[in-house]
Amino acid sequence: MRSNLTFLKSLIFFLFLLIIPFCFSIKIFAATNTKTCHQYTIPVKLSSSDTNTYNMVGWLCYLGIKSPSTVELLVPGATYDHNYWDFPYNNGQYSYVNETISSGIATFNVDRLGTGLSDHPTPELLTVQSEAYPI
Repeated sequence: MRSNLTFLKSLIFFLFLLIIPFCFSIKIFAATNTKTCHQYTIPVKLSSSDTNTYNMVGWLCYLGIKSPSTVELLVPGATYDHNYWDFPYNNGQYSYVNETISSGIATFNVDRLGTGLSDHPTPELLTVQSEAYPI
């Protein structure tokens, strides 16, 4: 009887030693596979001779806890803002950002001047050239 109890204790201890590292690895795996995004505000000008400074807002997103070495710059066209690339519908089903970061590439998704959270200069100042210069 005593040997059965000793065996049972040894078995439980052994299984405990096997299960604990597995639990920690699940936690680490979950932490490294979480979408991480940081919002940045960048001072920009509309041209090399512009005396005014405007703020352009962008989001750096990546998977995990360390930013990858490759970053895709995402610039929406026309009147769209950053939601064009990271569409907030159905838990990110239509998100280019989610798809890209899942392959190990970070994204920097910007609101061009005049859209979203970036500054909105007077419309006369926003031309093809003045919108391309800050990028």
